[in-house]
Amino acid sequence: MKCSDIQLSLGAEPSATSPELEAHLRECAACAEYRSEMLRLDADIRRALMIDVNALPAVSAEPRARKFSRVRQWALAASVLLSIAAILVMWGALPRHSLAADVVSHVISEPIPGSLDEPVDARTVRDVMAYSGMKLDPINPSIVFMRTCLLRGRFVPHFILRTEHGVATVMILPDEIVNAPEPFESSGYKGLLLPNGTHGSIAVLSRSDFDPMHYAGEVRRAVRWIPEK
Repeated sequence: MKCSDIQLSLGAEPSATSPELEAHLRECAACAEYRSEMLRLDADIRRALMIDVNALPAVSAEPRARKFSRVRQWALAASVLLSIAAILVMWGALPRHSLAADVVSHVISEPIPGSLDEPVDARTVRDVMAYSGMKLDPINPSIVFMRTCLLRGRFVPHFILRTEHGVATVMILPDEIVNAPEPFESSGYKGLLLPNGTHGSIAVLSRSDFDPMHYAGEVRRAVRWIPEK
């Protein structure tokens, strides 16, 4: 795993973990320190957002006490503002997350329950696709896992194919436009973002040595959009 990939993943989710990530952090002091910084930043954000204004000291009727209380309130408010400003500066310094990086981060963090030996039933395929306004014609290879996932603020179909080279993950991404096929390699995954006309794009990725263009094309030909009524 490359340090740039590690830091993209930790910037998106500081508490993310995987066997490859933990192995890299044990050997790379820079990335381990980066994770510690991101965890501290995440904790600072949570504390800043959890401040209860009603819990601030009440204003006393006595002039001196009232002045002292006001000073304390302004000091606390200034401290919060400085913390938020520091957070924004650090966020601005983080690398921008590409669509491919977000897809890989999601796949790494997504728990896959059960085995991947049996094909998903037709009803599950129909329901998952319909939730996002789509249909999927039968495809080869078979789908062995399927669910609706949240990516970049939108619910999208996420499924796994069992290919002759191993399993491959597919995500259909409405509104995520790419202008041309975009191959990528990250965190041990090899993949492709393929334009899907005016309907966004399709991501296909796997840890195995496979042809992502072939499977992305198969999925693109099988997707049907349900007309809005």
